[in-house]
Amino acid sequence: MEYQASSPDEIAIVKWTQSVGITLISREQDCLSVRVADSDLTLTFDIIAIFPFTSEKKRMGIVLKDRRDGSVVFYSKGADSVMARLVQANDWLDEETGNMAREGLRTLVFARKKMSSKLVTEFVSRYNEAKRTILDRNVAINAVVAELLEHDLELLGLTGVEDKLQVGLPYHKFMIG
Repeated sequence: MEYQASSPDEIAIVKWTQSVGITLISREQDCLSVRVADSDLTLTFDIIAIFPFTSEKKRMGIVLKDRRDGSVVFYSKGADSVMARLVQANDWLDEETGNMAREGLRTLVFARKKMSSKLVTEFVSRYNEAKRTILDRNVAINAVVAELLEHDLELLGLTGVEDKLQVGLPYHKFMIG
């Protein structure tokens, strides 16, 4: 299988998850599916909302609903300098991002927020309202995301990727929190 992505970081994380037994098998406009190795288990998630990476925000996010149990989770990845303010306090993140920076690696932080049914209802309502805004739509959407989702995130892990201009020469280091 060959993957396409908007950045080498995205391909690196998909290849890494495949190396630990979780393979992306499909990605559609409104859902994605992964297969768990050594089993017949395929997990499918509905995509509720996507917040693309921007150079201003230096992060991206996605809200997914698990079709098995209906649970909803907000996942975010971004530059350590931004994500450090959004995740729950811990010393590990600062230490590891410092270590990777000294190795010359560009770091990305991965985090999540498990959403209660009350939070999901409030988010969907306010997000849909923000999407209908005519003036300053992106500002309205970003405000909803910041207020309801982007705080007290659970740190999942950290990647360090060496910036290389040549294709096929990346160095990847993954840390799981």
